Amino acid sequence: MRYWAIATEIFNSIADGENGTLDIMGYDLPGYGYFVGGEGAPLVFGSVEDGNRSTAMRAIRDFVGKLSGRYVGWWADEETGKIYVDGTTWFSSEHEAARTARERKEIAIYDIERKRELRIVYVEGEV
Repeated sequence: MRYWAIATEIFNSIADGENGTLDIMGYDLPGYGYFVGGEGAPLVFGSVEDGNRSTAMRAIRDFVGKLSGRYVGWWADEETGKIYVDGTTWFSSEHEAARTARERKEIAIYDIERKRELRIVYVEGEV
């Protein structure tokens, strides 16, 4: 099943300390634009140590199987050590990506071409 292969790829990437995004349909990722997470509630792990490999992979497989969108992203929060797997949406426009990120209460968008995170600035009382 394709979802098991996706779960394996995500788990191995996380175990190697890498963040990433992939197209669950198997196509190449866009080379420009912006990714915004928050397409539903994320899957959150404390870690992916060898002891919980099969549990983590099943959780990732089930999560990916329920996504309504096309992209899934994962990253580790450097401050908390928690690992997030999240449904992600692609936008060609930075403006639309930032607007959607604000609506979803995201802290950042990802600039694909420049390979960097862009933090969202909120007006006092907006969040």
